[in-house]
Amino acid sequence: MRKRNRAWVSSRRRRSRRGSRTCSPRSRCPTGSRSAGPGRDGFGDGPRRARGVRRGLTEITARFGAGGAHDGEGCSGACLELEALAAGSGSPVQKRVTGSQMSGKACGGPLRGRMTGGGAGVGRCFGTFGELLQGTLPERGRGFLVTLPISRYSTAGFVASRGSSEVRVHPPGKEKSRRLAEKLVRILAPGRGGSLYIRSELPTGKGCASSSADMVATARAVQRALGTPISRAALARAMSSIEPSDGVMYPGIVSFYHREGVLRRSLGGLPPLTIVGLDEGGRVDTVEFNERARAVGRARLAEYEDLLVGMERAVASGDLRSLGEISTRSAVLNQERLPKENLGLMLEMRRAYGALGVVVAHSGTHLGLLFDSRSGRPRDLSTVAAELARHGPNVCVHQVPDLRTTSAFLQPLA
Repeated sequence: MRKRNRAWVSSRRRRSRRGSRTCSPRSRCPTGSRSAGPGRDGFGDGPRRARGVRRGLTEITARFGAGGAHDGEGCSGACLELEALAAGSGSPVQKRVTGSQMSGKACGGPLRGRMTGGGAGVGRCFGTFGELLQGTLPERGRGFLVTLPISRYSTAGFVASRGSSEVRVHPPGKEKSRRLAEKLVRILAPGRGGSLYIRSELPTGKGCASSSADMVATARAVQRALGTPISRAALARAMSSIEPSDGVMYPGIVSFYHREGVLRRSLGGLPPLTIVGLDEGGRVDTVEFNERARAVGRARLAEYEDLLVGMERAVASGDLRSLGEISTRSAVLNQERLPKENLGLMLEMRRAYGALGVVVAHSGTHLGLLFDSRSGRPRDLSTVAAELARHGPNVCVHQVPDLRTTSAFLQPLA
């Protein structure tokens, strides 16, 4: 009788363990315990939520183990770190993913999904150091910019869930990305919701395309999770309905109508460049900045048109001297709209150190000197940084990767 009771208890325990399993081995559920608890996204609360987040991130990365060589934006061979704060757990949950694990377009190639309705995905997007050029054209007063990608990124993870159409974001301040994710999920998978996790190396309100990079990374994570392709053009329009956005959904350097979310031209790449920059402090709200009315005279409109044509030609031909002259002129013209206190200093240092030109965040607080990394001497760059440090504590150095050979930035358009 005791042996029979012992066997019965043992079988009950085995069934209990099977019943509480988060997902069966063949299941596509990213987090989804049958006893997940009260959390709307299936993660539960407190320690249970922390375990759910950890399972979700593990499932996200496990799915990238098959499907082709990695060709995402800017992370070939590099190690990525996706960090999500588990609500109530008091500690970050981290999962490191090597570039070789990131299959297909997982973290930032063309927005084409290879998953078939799974529930988790990761996306990644580069930021910028301001713009090479920004202004207004005579044609209907269209605002435009020319991007300057840098090797700093935003990474997003999205875990889809059923039972609620709400999208929750961590950290909570990433409201623009949450709105975009909610909009995309509502279109691509009505009735579903999920949890969005964002980690960014880009400062906010400084002119480094932080919000745009967050949103592109978010869109890439959502399309991976839902297995539905999203074209860059559609994404650009969706983003522009939230705020004027940089063209970072496109690879390489582009000219872009940022208020409309429309690509003007894909310009290709440049040799590796180095930016030694200075942050003048404070923050600029992109939406508020672009809502300010500004009359631009005919002569200035014509000049911007000439500058844009010249910049497109300079990038296409790799003419760094012309590029530097045009970016410097754009920085000077931007003093009429958002003055930089240290622009005069930058112009003097450009001549003293032989920099290619001055670059600024036209709607931000950064400005810097642009150097050709192939001919730049590290000692000179250190001297430049030390001199800038005497005028402000927030000195930064950024790399513009070799966009001619870095496949991460030169993916064909979706």
